[in-house]
Amino acid sequence: MLSANLIKRGYKVIVITHSHSPNRVGIHWLLPSLKVYHLPFVPIASSGMLPNFFAFLPYLRTILIREHIHLIPARANLSSLGHEGILHSHLLGVRTVILTNKLLAGTLRNVDAVICLFDESGRVRDKVYVIPNALVPEHFQPGTLKTSDIVTIVVLSRLAYRKSVRFVVVIDLPQMREKHNLQDRIELLGLIRPNAVRSVLMRGAIFLDTSLTDPLCLYMGGVPEILLEDMISFAEPEEDDVFRAISEAIEIISDGKHDPIHAHERVKTFYDWVQVAERAEVVYDTVVKSRQMELWERMKRFVRSSRSMVGIC
Repeated sequence: MLSANLIKRGYKVIVITHSHSPNRVGIHWLLPSLKVYHLPFVPIASSGMLPNFFAFLPYLRTILIREHIHLIPARANLSSLGHEGILHSHLLGVRTVILTNKLLAGTLRNVDAVICLFDESGRVRDKVYVIPNALVPEHFQPGTLKTSDIVTIVVLSRLAYRKSVRFVVVIDLPQMREKHNLQDRIELLGLIRPNAVRSVLMRGAIFLDTSLTDPLCLYMGGVPEILLEDMISFAEPEEDDVFRAISEAIEIISDGKHDPIHAHERVKTFYDWVQVAERAEVVYDTVVKSRQMELWERMKRFVRSSRSMVGIC
C-alpha cells in the first residue's frame, strides 16, 4: 500500500525480492504499475535467505542503473537482501532508508535514515523517524455488537523469530478445558490464514494480546501512539495485572461504553496509507538532499560497532 500511494504521488517505485515457489522468478507487475523483481535466490524457510554478499551485487547494480533508482528503502531486519542492498548502495551512490523496529548496529551505522513504528530504537536518534503502519479500513469493517450477557475474548497469537528470544512451549489447553468442563466456553481454532483474522475478531468483544515482543503490547516510548488511552489497556507481564486489565475491559463492554462503529471511524483517521506515504515522502526527500556519507566515514562507523565488519564495507 505504501508503494501504491507513492506511485500515485508521482514517484517511480520498484520492489526487489527473492524468488517464490513454484515458478515466481523474473519480473512481475502488480497494480497500480508496480514492478517486482523476483531474483533467483531461493529462501530456505519462512521466506528467509542465507546471506549472499557479493553474489547479489551484479543483480542490484543492473537493476538500479536500468531503473534510475536514487534511494533504497529496505524493510525488515531479517532481510538478507535488505542488508546487502544497504551495504552496496553507498558504493553506487544510492541513499538508503531502513524501515524496521530493531536492527543490527552495523547496518544502522550506514543508513541515512531509520523509520520505526516507535521511538525506542536507542541508536542514531537524530536520524530516526516514527511512522506507524497503516491499514485498509474496508478490510476490518466492524459489525453490530450483539447485546449479550456473555463477553467473548479473542486471543490471536503467533510464534515468530525474535532476536535473543527462545520459546519453550508447554501447553495442555485441551486437557485443561476438559478438566474444568469449559468445552462450551473455550474454543481452540488452531492455525488460521491472515484473511480470516477479521472474521475471528468479529466473534468477540475484546482482543487480548500478551506478547512481550509485539509493539502493540509494550508500554514504552512511542507505543501508546498506536491507540488512544481510552481504546487500549496496558498491563504489566504479571497475572494479576493482566487480570486487572481484562476486568476493566469487560466492565467497559458490559456497561455499553464501547461503540465499535465509532472506534472504527476514529482509527480510520489514525492509520491512513495516504498519510503514511506523505510522511515517508518527507523522510525520503530529506535523505536525498542530505550530504552523502564518505567511504572513510563509513569505515570509522563500522569500526565503532564491529571490527570484523570493516573488511566488507
